[in-house]
Amino acid sequence: MLKQLKFDCYKIFHSRTMRIVLYVCLLLSLVYPIAKFTTNGTNSFYTLMAEMTSGIFSQQLLNLAAVLFIVFLLGMDFNSGYIKNIYTSTNRVAYIFSKIICLFVFIFVFQVLYFLFGLFGSAVADYPIYLKPGSGSNAFYELGDSVYIKFVHFNLFAQGCVAFAFAMAIMFLLFVTKNQWAALVVGLIYVFLGEYVHLLIDTVINKVSRSEVEFHIDRYLILQYDYFLKELSGTYNIIRWKGALLFIGMTTFYTLLAIGCSFLVFMKRKVKC
Repeated sequence: MLKQLKFDCYKIFHSRTMRIVLYVCLLLSLVYPIAKFTTNGTNSFYTLMAEMTSGIFSQQLLNLAAVLFIVFLLGMDFNSGYIKNIYTSTNRVAYIFSKIICLFVFIFVFQVLYFLFGLFGSAVADYPIYLKPGSGSNAFYELGDSVYIKFVHFNLFAQGCVAFAFAMAIMFLLFVTKNQWAALVVGLIYVFLGEYVHLLIDTVINKVSRSEVEFHIDRYLILQYDYFLKELSGTYNIIRWKGALLFIGMTTFYTLLAIGCSFLVFMKRKVKC
């Protein structure tokens, strides 16, 4: 597997396509944190970081980056015909696990950069790390408040888990379709229009079932992170660890399901690519 991992790393840093993808993802991790801090002059660092990491838009950025990365990293093998060699001479398990490891490292680095660019944005906006935005009122939080620190860190972790599971589903789709652009289009549609797709599904099911209890597909998915987080915590900055464990369990289930389906399709395929 080490040989396959080295080959993938070589492609990531030496392929013109993958370098462009990395540059785009770098911009995605940079623009929103700096913009958020330079346009909000009344909040502390961790208050703004909590806002940055709890909204749908921040999850969309990471999902978009993960989709671009896995689609082009894996799609290059289909486009070049290299995938044909995998079926005959290369360890298929090593091939898939190499992609998984690369994606995991990519998402981790993206989240670290996202946080560091938030620190940079804080410095640009002249918010010292230990600034207290107000005093004499419980409505204000001192920077570094343990509640906000835990909330920010959990958000970064949770969004990384969601993006990883989402990217694994796209990888499965790519193995099924063997078409890089089809997987990319489906991924982009879901990233930007997933909320409307869910609304359409809810409307159809509720009209057909006519049940007194309304159906909401978001309760069974992990991609609409903001909605799921509210269901877990009920408040803006409190993490209920029972709900957090449930979230981790659901994310793990969907991730393993996507990986398992990818293995099932990829390991049994013998047709020409």
